[in-house]
Order: sequence, then structure tokens, then C-alpha cells
Amino acid sequence: MIVYVLRLHDKGVKVADEVNELFAGELNPVAVKAQSKVPLPDGSASLILDFFFSSSLAQTVVQWHCCNN
Repeated sequence: MIVYVLRLHDKGVKVADEVNELFAGELNPVAVKAQSKVPLPDGSASLILDFFFSSSLAQTVVQWHCCNN
């Protein structure tokens, strides 16, 4: 989705309002009991969430950010 929005932005398409609508509204917390029912993936003890899952997505975001600031 990020890549798609960036491509639209590069073409001059105004999508800010539409993207904001995706995050409109209140988010409700997930109950602790429901969280405990979700199995952890293998190797979850070493799960690192500080990095992009896709290096190509990371490169796209970095390139777009560098060129537009």
C-alpha cells in the first residue's frame, strides 16, 4: 500500500484524505484472553520489528523520502 500511495503521489494524485480515512475512527484494544489464543510464530523469541520486512519496500520509502524533502 505504501508503494502504491507513493507512486500516486509522484504522479500528482492527491490521496491524503483517502489515506487518512483508513485510519479514522477509534481502535479498540484486543482483550488479553484473545491475545493469549493467538499462537506465536516459530522463532518469535528473536522477532525484530524495528526493520522493514521487505528490503525493496525499505529502499522505495527511503528513496522517496530523500527525493521529496
